[in-house]
Amino acid sequence: MRLNGKKLRLIQLGIIMCLTFPISGCWNYFELNELSFVTAIGYDQGSHYPYRLTFQVMNPNNMVQQPIGGSGKGGSPITVYTGEGNNIIEAIQNASNKISRHMNFSHTQIIVIGEALARKGIATIFDVKERSMEGRINVPILIARGTTAENVISALTPLDQIPAYNLAQKVLITEGTPSKALNLIENDVVSILSTPGIDLVLSGVELSNNGKKATEQQSFQSTSPPLLAISKMGLFKKDKLVSWINNSAAIGTIFLLDKMKHGTFSINCKNKPSKVAIQINYSKTKVEASMVHGTPTFHITVRTNGDIKETECPLNLEDPKVLNMLGKQSAKKIGEFIQSAIHAAKQVKTDVFGFGQAIHRASPQSWNKLKNHWDDLFTKAKVNLDIFVNITDSGLRKKPYEFK
Repeated sequence: MRLNGKKLRLIQLGIIMCLTFPISGCWNYFELNELSFVTAIGYDQGSHYPYRLTFQVMNPNNMVQQPIGGSGKGGSPITVYTGEGNNIIEAIQNASNKISRHMNFSHTQIIVIGEALARKGIATIFDVKERSMEGRINVPILIARGTTAENVISALTPLDQIPAYNLAQKVLITEGTPSKALNLIENDVVSILSTPGIDLVLSGVELSNNGKKATEQQSFQSTSPPLLAISKMGLFKKDKLVSWINNSAAIGTIFLLDKMKHGTFSINCKNKPSKVAIQINYSKTKVEASMVHGTPTFHITVRTNGDIKETECPLNLEDPKVLNMLGKQSAKKIGEFIQSAIHAAKQVKTDVFGFGQAIHRASPQSWNKLKNHWDDLFTKAKVNLDIFVNITDSGLRKKPYEFK
């Protein structure tokens, strides 16, 4: 029996409609009032178990216009939950038992790892996160310096209701500046930990101004409340924190990683205590590797543009020779930053600059011979610097004031 076109189309439409029933909807969906949004996660060593996890969760009912550090309804805009376990999954489950809603990680802004756990090893953390289908992979990672991740995650902050957003914004603002911050996300960390020839470096965060009261809303009645500050950088050997660097070494590390974006540093003026402030507008670093008589040798090229933002010296900034002189002094200062960074890394035998990767790119055969002894060879590596700083502008004023 042959079906005419109209009957055939009706049968096809009926089959299609029947097929839509089993695929409609989601079998594991949650309504909004069944979710708790986790904005920050902290990882620490537990007091009774190997792992202690801290979750900063938003309180939607208190998310209204409120005074700094407080809430319009008198409650905190966040609640902190913790859980311990023999492994990370067990700790998550024990923390979720204390929450009346399903934890959702799609709004996580920051991940903080306690210093004690970081010194023990962080590989397991990222093994778990890489297996999970929930959460984001572009979340910044910080190390809690001299404190626990729980203390950092529990701290309230001025200006922003949600502390996680406050801390994430600080990372973005200070990233790639002489303020010594690196914005490494989960993907970056996993890539570095799984790649030979480079070690990990992460920014630190610390509590200042009596951090013990950072969880108390009353402390924000003061003009100097407890604060979270991006502080120092942690050098890792494989997945273990081994040392902290600051000041010149941290700035040099940012240059070597080609992460310098903007910011200022000071140089002396004509070998006197007076200072000139140079603002970086652009910087590019290139590392080339070679083997010279069996010794790893690295040629580092840095090209930077900068402006003069402040001067205490009676200089004629309209004179190209003066600008050229300041450019040379700036190049010398950047060289000191870089040498300080290399010295600090060699002391703990950790190649956070990726020099080993540079050898692998230049000569895979040489790297295969060196990789098993790279920790020791790294300390003997030679570095040649080629730095040029172009001072492009001195602002609206060309000559400094000469006060009586």
